[in-house]
Amino acid sequence: MAEVDRTAFEDLYRDHYWALLRFAVRRTPDEERARDLVAETFAIAWRRRDSLPPSHALPWLYKIAGNVLANERRRDQRTAAAYRTLGGYSLTDYQADTAERTEWTHALEEVLQALRRLSGDDQRVLTLHAWEGLIGRDLGIALGCSAATASVRLHRARRRLDAAVRGRGSRSDQTSALRGATGEQS
Repeated sequence: MAEVDRTAFEDLYRDHYWALLRFAVRRTPDEERARDLVAETFAIAWRRRDSLPPSHALPWLYKIAGNVLANERRRDQRTAAAYRTLGGYSLTDYQADTAERTEWTHALEEVLQALRRLSGDDQRVLTLHAWEGLIGRDLGIALGCSAATASVRLHRARRRLDAAVRGRGSRSDQTSALRGATGEQS
């Protein structure tokens, strides 16, 4: 292993660890699982360091983390199915605790519910844009597509989220909640 590779990777780790941890915490039910996801992401990044786009390291890491998370969710689904098949207990969906629910506004809860009803691809593009702040080429890298394709996917996902939110509450509440949840400016 070249010392240059090791030093550059240590810098990458220091520069992006906390952003990846925030990404993982928003998507997993507990902090320990989030830390494991980040560790796995950096392990894969180390093995694939030759394909790292230097000026777009964070979106590249988000893409890896998204794949790790998807693999983890598939594994969890297989495990739950195995328990059901064997007559074991049924795993329940994660529910926000009371303290979290009090912090969230009614409008945000509606948007989050609508977001959960969307496909995984729509959820991914919306959360990478709104929660991680990715746009343009960075969003494309994280999604594994061109910037133009990412923009189209984001536009279509926003339309589907808007339609899902429109099913409830007043239009003005939904519009402001939707803009806030997707990072869109008024």
